[in-house]
Amino acid sequence: MLLEKNGYSPTYYSLISKDRDSEFKLIERIIPEKVVSNEYTGEIVLNTETPDSIQPVIRTNFKQEKIYSYDFITEDDGKTYTGYSIVEPITVKWKLGNETKKIDKYLCKKATTRFRGRNYVAWYTEEIPISIGPWKFHGLPGIIINMTDNTNQVSFLLEKIEIPYDYLNNKLEVIDSEHAISVREFIEIRKNAKIKSREFFKKKVLSKLPRGANIELTQGGNNDIEIEF
Repeated sequence: MLLEKNGYSPTYYSLISKDRDSEFKLIERIIPEKVVSNEYTGEIVLNTETPDSIQPVIRTNFKQEKIYSYDFITEDDGKTYTGYSIVEPITVKWKLGNETKKIDKYLCKKATTRFRGRNYVAWYTEEIPISIGPWKFHGLPGIIINMTDNTNQVSFLLEKIEIPYDYLNNKLEVIDSEHAISVREFIEIRKNAKIKSREFFKKKVLSKLPRGANIELTQGGNNDIEIEF
């Protein structure tokens, strides 16, 4: 499944369904240019290259009605990362629509929802009656084929379906649920880490400039999928 977010380079995820669980896991990033400069404004944008070993994963347990995530945070310029287990209830509420359209070979139906500050339109197909979808989206009468928020900043597209799936050679990730923290706790930790990361980067750049030099860091738009809690 392909995820495109805020005009950034796309990322590819696998979406696996087994028994009463599903897993949404990063499998490939398309790395953007590390340094992008604007010749008119002089603004320079630096893109942190996240190591391939850092693979966020989301595991949904439908029996418990909970979502377990494993995500990473850096407090420097991406040299080191700390992993966190996160738990939350399944809370997405859907409004089913009457519109239909064909996506590839599948007849899809429309559904809408508002979740964590964004309004989404989802297209799902009952031809594959598995109630799963990308990221934290589940609960429709079929698998979600395509999903986009109303600002076109976040977009998911299912590119390939494999039925049956080889579970023996591709086991689901195990997430430490016993020590999992809440989403709000994780967001607070990440917010403080971003402040430390910006200060770390600023000191690193200033150490290479002449004495008395100064730089100003500007915060870009919110490129997180979740913008309200």
